[in-house]
Amino acid sequence: MKLRKFISILLVMTVLLAIPACGSSEKNTNGDAQGTSDEPVNLIWIQGGDQPKEYAKVMEELNKMSAEDIGVTVDIKYYENEKTLLAMSTGEYFDIAFTCEWYNNHAIGAQKGYFADISEKVKESAPELYEYIPEVVWKGSMVQDHLYAIPVYKDSAATQYWCFDEKFIVDELGMDLSQVGFELETLTPILEAAKAKKPNEYPLTFNRDGLNGFGNQYEYLVRDLYIGVPYDGSADVVSLFDQEDIQSDFAQLHEWYQAGYINPDAPQVQEEPKYSAVWSGQGFVGADAIWSSTKNHKVTTVKKYGPVYSTASIRGAMNGISANSKHIDAALKYLQYANLDVDYRNMLAYGIEGEHYKKTEEGTVERLNDGFQPWTFSQATFFTMYPTAPAPVNQWELVKEDIQNAPGSPLIGFTPDITEIETEIAAAKTIVDKYKHGLLTGSTDPSVEIPKMMEELEAVGYRDIVAKIQAQVDAFK
Repeated sequence: MKLRKFISILLVMTVLLAIPACGSSEKNTNGDAQGTSDEPVNLIWIQGGDQPKEYAKVMEELNKMSAEDIGVTVDIKYYENEKTLLAMSTGEYFDIAFTCEWYNNHAIGAQKGYFADISEKVKESAPELYEYIPEVVWKGSMVQDHLYAIPVYKDSAATQYWCFDEKFIVDELGMDLSQVGFELETLTPILEAAKAKKPNEYPLTFNRDGLNGFGNQYEYLVRDLYIGVPYDGSADVVSLFDQEDIQSDFAQLHEWYQAGYINPDAPQVQEEPKYSAVWSGQGFVGADAIWSSTKNHKVTTVKKYGPVYSTASIRGAMNGISANSKHIDAALKYLQYANLDVDYRNMLAYGIEGEHYKKTEEGTVERLNDGFQPWTFSQATFFTMYPTAPAPVNQWELVKEDIQNAPGSPLIGFTPDITEIETEIAAAKTIVDKYKHGLLTGSTDPSVEIPKMMEELEAVGYRDIVAKIQAQVDAFK
């Protein structure tokens, strides 16, 4: 093991709680990770988000490192959700793909056979990673007692935040954020003031998926169909479209849209907004520092709710290996390396040191430009990353402390078996997809659209889906 990697790993072991030595930078000869002859194995990895501006330059350096250390290189393809789902269904070749509840739906993909069953292989090909990730996270990642993806070990108990451009909302407008709470209506005075100050702009800038974390006061069981259970311990399976609080939130979004607080083209926008004065994000202690560095303005936050453990929160970020991959062992070894090799993990997140970021004297990261800003939450664990300034150097210890006593759902590890209702789910999803972007962005009137949608859903067996999932929940409990 090279000296720089040995020192880096020792430093991380000091910060984290009882993390085993990883040794992931040593060359492995098991499986196919070393490649054949002098050629490394090249993997195709599908990720979400936009391709970073200086992707080619950073990937050249990353691949030099991983080729030398484990005989593996990667090509990362950045797809939006619909393109990824199309790639899955059409059999496009890939080795690894980001998957979760809300992007490249994991439970459905696993049950359709898109991902390889790695229940045993992970212990053989990525043993250090298997020991590193806690048992509860592995349990929550399983589908019908089988493992089809490597979870990204991070803020596995979900916390949702309201986020604000501090200079504009607090300094210029003088808004009192202590009045902001769980209810959407508590944002209205802020949005009203922002619109009055800048009448030609929109304080809420959405893409067609609307407000991040919408409906997350429920534990989604079939996210695509908005079927879930409330976080009240009852385990009563419901359609979120029937719930008064969800209907009220849809109505509030529609009021905001009519008032001009939301960009009018939101239902047609697919890419992530570059800027929004007010927004919502799932995060953790110190996440405002990370958001400030990626948004290029000071972000201040107010906790909306959480943290709460659930199957959905644990599955908030995972990487599945294709059932058709020619390099399953290499993919597992690569994911172990990407998670546990400190130098590689930080370059994967931040780019090249001295060009895209610099380390502060405190041991945190200060970004120098926006040349390399991928989704970091979808790549690998946060706990081998350097925190982003001005977060404290012990940020990840604070995150662990915050989530270790978080309440948990009684359904952790539960995944509905869709085998007998797959046709009904597919038909219902088509209908929900037709209506959801208008509802989520506030551009359509929920009092008109929800009844129309529910009538169509009931005609294709939506209520039967809810009933059958309820029966499965009852059996699970």
